Amino acid sequence: MRRKKRAEGEPIDPAVQAAHVNRRGAVAVGVIAAVATLAAAVITAYSTGRKQGADASPPSTVTVVQTVAGPASGTDTKSASVPTTSGIVRAGNGVPRQIQIDTGMGVDLDVADPRPVEASGPNGDLDLYFGKDMLSASQSSLIFYGGTQYDAETECPKLLESTTGHPSTPSAVGGQYCYRTSKGTVGWISVNSVDFDSGPPINHVVLNYKLFT
Repeated sequence: MRRKKRAEGEPIDPAVQAAHVNRRGAVAVGVIAAVATLAAAVITAYSTGRKQGADASPPSTVTVVQTVAGPASGTDTKSASVPTTSGIVRAGNGVPRQIQIDTGMGVDLDVADPRPVEASGPNGDLDLYFGKDMLSASQSSLIFYGGTQYDAETECPKLLESTTGHPSTPSAVGGQYCYRTSKGTVGWISVNSVDFDSGPPINHVVLNYKLFT
C-alpha cells in the first residue's frame, strides 16, 4: 500500500517520526554489531595462525661440543677440559721464576709451588741443593751453560746428553747452568744474587729458573 505523501506545512505525526527514528537506530546498531563481529573474527584468526606457526616451528637448541684427542679413535666428542700445571714455568711462558735456597736446603722444582726444605743433598724428589758453597742438581746433571737464555731450550738438552755434570760454586752473578729434574725435565738456571755476608761461606743463593717440556 502506497504511503500518502505529506503535504507541505502539514504537521508531522509523532508516531510516524518515532518509527523513523527507531528504524534508523536499529540499522545503526546492526552495522556496529556486524563490524564488531568481523573484527573479533579477524583477531581470532590472526591469533590462531600465530599459535599454529609457533607450534609448527619449535625453538631449536644448539649444543656446542668440544672435540679433544682420544686414545683410540683420535677424537672424543665429550666435553673436556685440558689440565694445566699451575705455577710451573715452561719455555715461552713469560719471564723465569725466582727462588732463594739457603745453605743446607734443597728444592723440588717439579711442583707448582716449590719451597726449599732442609736436606743433605739433591735426593729423591729434590732437584737442586745448596750446601757448603756448592750448588748441585739431581742425577749429577748440573752443567755450566755459556749461551743465551733464549737458546737454552734447544742447547740444554744437547749438553745434558753429551756432558757429565758436577756440583759448582755459584759465585758469579749471571752464571748459567743446565740441569735435569728428578722427573727428567730439562731446566735452566741463572744466578741472580749470592749472599756472602762479607765473605765465604755463602749463606744463600737466589736463582732464576725455567723448566722446559
